[in-house]
Amino acid sequence: MRLVSDSYVRRARGLAVAMCGAQPLRRVVVGLSVVSRPKAVVATLLLIAAGLAFTAIFHTPQRDSSGQSFASGVGVSATAADVLTTNSVDRDRNFASRVLHPSVTGVLPLDAKGLAALNDSLRVGSDDTFSLLLHAVAVYGPTACVSSPACGGEVGLTELALDSDLSARHFGGFRALCKTRYGARFPLVHKTLAHVEVGAEAHPGQALAVLAASGADLATPLSLPGGESGELRLVLDDLLANFSLDGELYWDAVALSLLLPPAQTNWTNKFAQSFSFDDLANELIARPETASACLGIHRLISLTVLYRADRERPILTEAARGRVSETLALAVQRLCSSQAEDGSWSYRWSQEAAKQVSQFAVSLPEDPMWHVVATGHHLEWLVLLPPELAPPTSVYRRAGSWLYNRLMQQIDDREWAKKLYCPVSHAVRCLNVLNAGDRLNPDRL
Repeated sequence: MRLVSDSYVRRARGLAVAMCGAQPLRRVVVGLSVVSRPKAVVATLLLIAAGLAFTAIFHTPQRDSSGQSFASGVGVSATAADVLTTNSVDRDRNFASRVLHPSVTGVLPLDAKGLAALNDSLRVGSDDTFSLLLHAVAVYGPTACVSSPACGGEVGLTELALDSDLSARHFGGFRALCKTRYGARFPLVHKTLAHVEVGAEAHPGQALAVLAASGADLATPLSLPGGESGELRLVLDDLLANFSLDGELYWDAVALSLLLPPAQTNWTNKFAQSFSFDDLANELIARPETASACLGIHRLISLTVLYRADRERPILTEAARGRVSETLALAVQRLCSSQAEDGSWSYRWSQEAAKQVSQFAVSLPEDPMWHVVATGHHLEWLVLLPPELAPPTSVYRRAGSWLYNRLMQQIDDREWAKKLYCPVSHAVRCLNVLNAGDRLNPDRL
């Protein structure tokens, strides 16, 4: 007699995979398919409990007896010495800045006072989360500061990312940087937890990608828990050791594209699995348009940065390069045809995005938030496109003009800007580029 439905078992297994996340536990979940239904349910429930325990012990920033937080890395089939590290790789310190140098600049003259007011509206405070501060770095540059009463005055935003003890003081015990078995890591927000993890990044690889984009290289000094010194390469080493083509890899893709080339185009994780930039490109291309955050647009941002990195120093095969180019060209065509008369884009920029968003909110067509999200995020990758892929200049002007006018309508509403800090910060940094040709992370503070 069948005690439970097939759909229930599938949902239970999926929940276990989502909670466990680690590759070894995924293999166990797959193995449940060969056992009977009642046994599968019992085993799955046990696996969920094991996954929560695994996450709490090995992936969540924990508190020690002094109230400080710490994290541990876990190796399964390889030791830290077996994983390829970046210690001996010669770096091109200007590589990232060349990759991210916008191809379209100065095409939209804007009122200087108005643009300055928009930049000023994104100033951060001592109670803002680590993820929000990372968005501020992308707007203001690596020298931007935030008031930190707990630290006795102003501290640099990048300092909070690079100094574990400093971040623990600022974030009330949550460390933004932790030591792991394979190097170091910026802890990730766990959406299963009820409390707000103020010292954690919101996406895997977010902090490393932002730091690399703002000019940090692998030799950038780190201060680990207890004052132990290190370099940013430790974070990349941990990324490589734990790398997988599963999950949310869009910020990891940006970080790898900016930090590994030109000397290194392949890497091996702790399971002795080898990867290349071709593998990364093929995975990003194969994913649905809506697979990434912010209406699926971070997938296009990742592909564009990868494409630009390949143009600086070849890291893709000719076949993979062609597939990336075709994917971006198709997205540009869709944007040109879906741009509204006022110059904006909405979640309707693709049929897949429109279908996904419409499933959870009927009133979204009237919500301008989605136009800000789509237009600002799309401009971010469009300004990086080389001439052979870029849309007409009028596309940039119309989109930028709409963004500027829309944001200026809310310029006095600080709560609105704070609530929508992510999309607004993407929008403002692109307006800076379109206005005067500033870098994507203009140093304005």
